[in-house]
Amino acid sequence: MFASIAYPFWFFLLLLTIVWYFTVTALVAFRGARDIRQMIKNENSNKNEVSV
Repeated sequence: MFASIAYPFWFFLLLLTIVWYFTVTALVAFRGARDIRQMIKNENSNKNEVSV
């Protein structure tokens, strides 16, 4: 049968771990993308300001 019926503790621990993993992965991905966009924006604005 299902693992959830035989071992409910381990099944819920597994589900919690999977949800935590995907949450952390998504959070890091979104914040990383935001940081990269900000770095590119800053780099482009610095190129426009510097005129030697």
